[in-house]
Amino acid sequence: MSTASTASPPWHNPSPRLADTGIDAAALADLAGDRLLLFSLPPCSITVPTKGTLRRYDNVSFRCGAMVVPATAATIRATLADFPRYVDLIPNTTGATVLAQDSNTSRVEYEHTFALSMMTIRTRIVLAHTLEQDGSLSAHLLEGDADAAVSRWEFLPLDDGRTLVFYCNWADIASGNLVLQMLLRAQPDLALAAPYGSAFVALEAVRLAFCPPAPCPPEARCPVTAQVPAFPRAGTHPLLATLAAPGPLVFIDGGQWLRDEGELFLQRFIASACLVDGNVATVFQRATQFERFPEFLPLVRGATRRKRGDAFSIDWQVGMGLGFFSLGMRYRLAYTQSGDTALQFTREGGDLRRVDGGWDWQAAGDNQCLGSMTIGYRIGEDAPLVLRVARHLPHHDVLGGLYMGLSSMQRMRDWLATDSGAAP
Repeated sequence: MSTASTASPPWHNPSPRLADTGIDAAALADLAGDRLLLFSLPPCSITVPTKGTLRRYDNVSFRCGAMVVPATAATIRATLADFPRYVDLIPNTTGATVLAQDSNTSRVEYEHTFALSMMTIRTRIVLAHTLEQDGSLSAHLLEGDADAAVSRWEFLPLDDGRTLVFYCNWADIASGNLVLQMLLRAQPDLALAAPYGSAFVALEAVRLAFCPPAPCPPEARCPVTAQVPAFPRAGTHPLLATLAAPGPLVFIDGGQWLRDEGELFLQRFIASACLVDGNVATVFQRATQFERFPEFLPLVRGATRRKRGDAFSIDWQVGMGLGFFSLGMRYRLAYTQSGDTALQFTREGGDLRRVDGGWDWQAAGDNQCLGSMTIGYRIGEDAPLVLRVARHLPHHDVLGGLYMGLSSMQRMRDWLATDSGAAP
């Protein structure tokens, strides 16, 4: 390893510190609880190193994540500053080599390998990691498949000895390689979901290092029916509406053990939410016109309602083109009213082995409401080939739900703001 200088063009990392956002650390920790929380910050302008020069980017949105970790700030910081350890911490990382290092900055080369059914994709990036004077750990891209990327980790001690971990990241996705550009043309919503996914993968590595999943219980004690996590209430957490204003926010739980035909598995739930203007009862009626989802959500190719008295079911046909292959699914969900402005759903049939979740709309301020979709799913052995392959990808149960939730809530928010059609 060289100790040569890792100097780049002079710059100040524009990734916001939590204090820069005006968000109270204690309130954020209380809201996150034992879940992982993802959200967007309002657009801003930044200047970052790009291929050896400084470049200004306007109207960029940082994606952030927060979680509470039962360890000291120093311990967590030391773990994330041990860059060769990333091979064990972060899935698909097959190489992490420190190329150069000085007193507070390390230049590190990372290799990632993604084994797909039809091909193996390998990528290489070089990051400059800097331990800032305030104790945060920042990074920016020196070489890779995009022109620029920046991030920052913060470690904020809480009164009870735990630590609030706060992570911010942004990347110039539009400058990505040909494969990424092809995917973005096929699925433009990836531009929204990818930075959330990147934040999740980073924070999930910390969660698994310090908060491993609960051990699997004996089969006799493992329930069959999932308990869909309740979405936080805006009346109890005023910060909810603030975080949802710039874009969707997401909660990801640690999972619950379930039993299905004798097989035990850990089910994760992803709750995605958006803020909408309007009366909550009226918005709920409009937002649950599921037959109209193909009007605004390209992911949905068809949605057919089957009425059953006060309850109903929806036959969903979902399709996603990814350039070199297409992912299609059909499944039926049964819906029941669980509150004045809430629905629960569960799978009745189709390509997915299991689907559980709910829709929840609540008032959030003066003539505003917060809508959320919580979903957990499982791919079975008898699923279509593409889905069976997806089962072997790291975090497939979270990243698929994250993409579906973010795409649905962002496009629904825009649709509700422009469509004036009355509910049936």
